[in-house]
Amino acid sequence: MTNGRRFRVALVALAALAAACNSGLYRGQDRADDDALLGPPPPESFQCAEASQTLDSNNDKAPDTRVHLLDGKVQCRGEDTDNDRRIDTWSRLDEKGQVVEQATDTNRDGALDRHARDTNGDGTLDLVAPLPAHTAPR
Repeated sequence: MTNGRRFRVALVALAALAAACNSGLYRGQDRADDDALLGPPPPESFQCAEASQTLDSNNDKAPDTRVHLLDGKVQCRGEDTDNDRRIDTWSRLDEKGQVVEQATDTNRDGALDRHARDTNGDGTLDLVAPLPAHTAPR
């Protein structure tokens, strides 16, 4: 085999490997960029920190919670409440760790459609309203 042919074979093999890596052949539970697993992102109004981690809170070996941390404290928490391996509820927490806002996908279509808020600081989400369609992820 000539050097030119070896080079072309190596180039084709390298291109095939690069295509396989970027084509999504592996879309497992540990892939942080797997949108089908994670469900909708938190609402922009929650202003969640960039740093986040995925947790398995019920020990079924599948991630079901994503937390966004700010200064080591949970600022936002996304939860899979119906065990379909997609986040359907996002909560924004205050500095004490209490939920002060929550957005939920109530009809399991992958878009957040209900917003609840604690308006008086008593720990109860007392104002519940539909989330405008333009703020729901597509």
